[in-house]
Amino acid sequence: FGPAAYAPTAPAVPMAGGPGATGLTATGPMAAAPAPQPPKKKRKGLVTALVLVGLLAFAGAGGGLVYAFMKDDGQKKNNQAADNKKAKNSDASPSPSEDPTASPGGDESSAPATPAQDPTPVDYKNINLPDEYHLSLSDEPVKPTNSDNDTNADFQYTDNNYSDDQVDTETGKLVLLDAGQEGSLDTCRSDTRFTETILTKQLTKGAQMCLTTNYGHVALITLKGYSPKSGPSSYMTVDVRVWRNAVQPKQDS
Repeated sequence: FGPAAYAPTAPAVPMAGGPGATGLTATGPMAAAPAPQPPKKKRKGLVTALVLVGLLAFAGAGGGLVYAFMKDDGQKKNNQAADNKKAKNSDASPSPSEDPTASPGGDESSAPATPAQDPTPVDYKNINLPDEYHLSLSDEPVKPTNSDNDTNADFQYTDNNYSDDQVDTETGKLVLLDAGQEGSLDTCRSDTRFTETILTKQLTKGAQMCLTTNYGHVALITLKGYSPKSGPSSYMTVDVRVWRNAVQPKQDS
């Protein structure tokens, strides 16, 4: 074999320790040193941002809850105040309304009040009222009685032997209506030609008299006639129409 059979051997390269350094020697080209890694970015900023977002979200939710609570509480207070106002108004008694027709400072006794609605009249036909008997408008039916209680002698007939016969009232006032004058409740209420006694010679058949008692009853009495002179008793025949509680009763003084 000749010298060309072998490749020339590369000279030994000393290690980084410098001349004379001991250790292994490289037998080939040196391996490249690893590239330096860039420093890792810190996540502190990201964490801070996430914390701030969380705080803002929590604050927003908390603010919404506070607003909702305050709104609900305010609504409850408003409702309670409204309920209290309604209860106060319902407990208050209404003040009586004044009569617009009443005259200021007037004497109520001079114009007695009348019921808001006129009572229904009741008719009693062909009553034979004997001498010294009387009628009471409070009776039902109205009929002659000879009770000694004068408080019930609303209308009575007297046949006097030594003076003129008469009709009278012990409990109210009479008015003899003129011929052709309407015999109605309004007429009896408004006519003020009062008397307590009317002579029978002033009465003709068909004559009408208004009677108003102190107890608030009103009657229209129509003369129908008298008993025959030859008869065993003396009486007068009348029709009576009664409006009970038609005017204000007279107050006891």
